[in-house]
Parts: sequence; structure tokens; C-alpha cells
Amino acid sequence: MNPPFLSLFCVESLPRPSISAWPSSVVPANSQVALRCSAPTKDGNFVLRKNGRPVRSMPSPDSPGGLAEFHLADLKTSNAGEYACEYYRTGSFHIRSPPSDVLLLLVTGDFQKPSIQAHKRGKVTAGEKVTLKCQAPEYLTGSIRFALLKKGTSTPIELQSPAG
Repeated sequence: MNPPFLSLFCVESLPRPSISAWPSSVVPANSQVALRCSAPTKDGNFVLRKNGRPVRSMPSPDSPGGLAEFHLADLKTSNAGEYACEYYRTGSFHIRSPPSDVLLLLVTGDFQKPSIQAHKRGKVTAGEKVTLKCQAPEYLTGSIRFALLKKGTSTPIELQSPAG
């Protein structure tokens, strides 16, 4: 039997929501994207966060599994960033879920294509390491990130900030 004072510190926890992007997390400028937050409850309010700050909230719709969609239209590169969602029970703002995993939204612009080089010539055998070097045009300044994509896919294999 637990001592009575321990029950004062028990806090109800809510399951962690998930977040996804449709049609993709890599989208061209001036297009639109739906950020979908899902939780196993209908009784709650969703909060969408960008780079850790709340940007929008909405009540959980009457849909199976509590799915909320946040629509972003006419995307600009400033819409790019790290998005996550959480939810709280209606009437219980202090009981929040843990945040979802972070979804990195990349908005592509009208940039000149970067160059890519493999630092291994000739044939590569399975399991062998290869270094790829990607370089942006020199005129690009400010905050940029590189996304390594496999042909025919829109989900990055790896993301990197420039190193010099």
C-alpha cells in the first residue's frame, strides 16, 4: 500500500500524438500542405507548435482517432521549420500530452540546383562507405539546409546544415 502523500504527485498522462504532412514534408513555395495531428482521443484540443512556439490550436474534431488538420497555404520559405503537436483535455488545460515527434517542413524555393559529388570513384560494393559533398551556389546566404533525397521520393534521407 502506498503512503497517502504519494498520490498527490500522480499526474494523469495522455498518450503522445503523432504528426505527419500531406502531401509531403518537402513542398515547393506557393503550394499548400496539411499538417495532420492524431491522438487516440476525441475529447481534447490540439496545439500546433513551430520551433517550440504555439502557432495554432483547434478542438479535436469528431473523427475516429482524433485527427486534426492544420492547413498552410501559399507557402513561403519562412514557413519552413520544425513542427510538433500536442493536445490537452477539454477543460483541463494543465493536463497536456507529451509533444509529438518533430516534423521538419522544408519549403523549396526557386534556387539554382546545388552540385553533388561522390568522394569515391568507380564501383562501390555493398556496405562500403561513400561521402557525398553537396554545394549550394555561392550567392545563397543566410540560413540554408541541405536535404539528401533519393530519386522518386520526397522524404529526406538526411538533413545537414552547411559546414563552411
